Amino acid sequence: MKYLIAFCICIGFFAFAGTLGKPDVIPEYQEYAKSEIVEKEEEIIIQDESLENFYEDKNETSIEDVTIIWSWKGGNTVKLDQLKQTIITVQERISIPSNEHTTLLLLETSAVESSRGIDMIQKGGSARGILQMMPSTEKFIKKWLKKHHPSIHKEVISFYNNNKSVEWNRSYNVPYQIAMSLAYYWHKCGDKLPSLITTRENRAKVWKRYYNTYKGKGTISKYHEKAKKYL
Repeated sequence: MKYLIAFCICIGFFAFAGTLGKPDVIPEYQEYAKSEIVEKEEEIIIQDESLENFYEDKNETSIEDVTIIWSWKGGNTVKLDQLKQTIITVQERISIPSNEHTTLLLLETSAVESSRGIDMIQKGGSARGILQMMPSTEKFIKKWLKKHHPSIHKEVISFYNNNKSVEWNRSYNVPYQIAMSLAYYWHKCGDKLPSLITTRENRAKVWKRYYNTYKGKGTISKYHEKAKKYL
């Protein structure tokens, strides 16, 4: 019997010792902490869902009562008002200086490069998308943004659809292509970009010098011609 009593005393002592050094936790606080964690997790889920909704594989959909273009396979022109609103929506989500003049620059670039969506894949070349960006240019811009402007790199990449292939994004993901082209023009012109393109003539010159470059076959007169035809 005395051994049993001694054993119980030892068990009690070790149980008491195990509580030493541990802070008291108020039950109400535990519940509060749990609710805080749940709320934070729900917020993250909601944010993730909002991004996933942006990648829906649709030719057009509505966001905040505004119709924008999600993807485009070519063959016909994109509706002008929808393309314009898509550009504005992308500009609003990226911390690059932009205004109505950058919207026009991107619209006119789409007109001269792909006939506003008719030619999404360059015939006999590697340029892709509604703004006909070269894969090498895309890779360079992403690397440059990631190194020098990581926050803007994150904003631009948010338009990339991870559920699709690299080729699909380059060829058909219109918001992503707009974001990349805006970043490219910004890389070349800096924050003064909007002030350099206040007229169509100036936009044509910026396009020829930086986008089409001296290696390209495009001309300023061709820029005016196609901008007038498709816009």
